[in-house]
Amino acid sequence: MTNVFAPVDVAGRSLANRIVMAPMTRSRAYGPGVTATDLMATYYSQRASAGLNVTEGIQPSPVGQGCPDTPGLHSPEQISAWRKVVRSSDTEVRTKESTGQRSGRKRIFRVSLSNVKRS
Repeated sequence: MTNVFAPVDVAGRSLANRIVMAPMTRSRAYGPGVTATDLMATYYSQRASAGLNVTEGIQPSPVGQGCPDTPGLHSPEQISAWRKVVRSSDTEVRTKESTGQRSGRKRIFRVSLSNVKRS
């Protein structure tokens, strides 16, 4: 019998377990740059051991912001802030694996920021 903690292959991607965190719009991007924050990096790194994390909704352009204080992904500052979030989650997973706190195969799903159009 398969359980939620068993590894799974989804469309050719290996996940360490069958736990998927759904996206949540958390409205924690404060200030004029509406960038991902240190609090967001902490939030996702704490949940890095889920099989797959789908991040919150983002604004793809300055006119695409649907809710206040949601992070964007259309300026160099925002791209840099999201890289910090992704790296902190990756570091947390690697730390857990190296100390034996997590078993099974690992696959990190990274956000590809190289093709983002800059305005």
